[in-house]
Amino acid sequence: MYLPSLFVETNLVKLHDLIDDYNFGTLFCQMGRASVEIEHIPFILDRTDGPNGSLLGHVAKSNQVWHSFERVAPVVIVFHGPHGYISPAWYTTREAVPTWNYAVVHAQGKPRVLDENELVLLLERLVSKHEGQTASAWSVAEIRKETFQELKREIVGFRMRIEKITGKFKLGQNRVERDRQGAIEGLRRREHPLDAALAKLMADALGPY
Repeated sequence: MYLPSLFVETNLVKLHDLIDDYNFGTLFCQMGRASVEIEHIPFILDRTDGPNGSLLGHVAKSNQVWHSFERVAPVVIVFHGPHGYISPAWYTTREAVPTWNYAVVHAQGKPRVLDENELVLLLERLVSKHEGQTASAWSVAEIRKETFQELKREIVGFRMRIEKITGKFKLGQNRVERDRQGAIEGLRRREHPLDAALAKLMADALGPY
């Protein structure tokens, strides 16, 4: 990843927060000399396991990617945060060019397959994260025991301790403060689906104004 120093984000809490908020990641696994497997998976972040935390996910048992975990080079998992088009019309001068602001995190490590008990805990945590605490929230316990046993046999869980984590938060740090403020306000006015989240990241990077 091209990573100019202005856009490097090393704050582990911020990197973890992005993973938690946008936990549907893209896993890249080198299967052979000329073969790269790409999987799209929801992940659970365990912030306490290892210096950089760990990621837990699962795939279908029929998916051959998990057979390669023990013998391949480290895999990379990419998490995409909010992103959006930035118009020069929002700057102090229109004599500029458009750009795209975004935040991404790359996590690298070597996955290991979970045992049955670990898999159950992963599934419960994944459901709980996305169901929330409402009165109508669904839980794994609502599945009949026999059915759950059958379903478990069709998936494989894994944990990847993060050996390397890289964040790129391209949030207008190369522009003067008034331009950055203008872009934040432009995003807030435009109200595309990811604009509010991107504007918040940009405002947090700029600080109070």
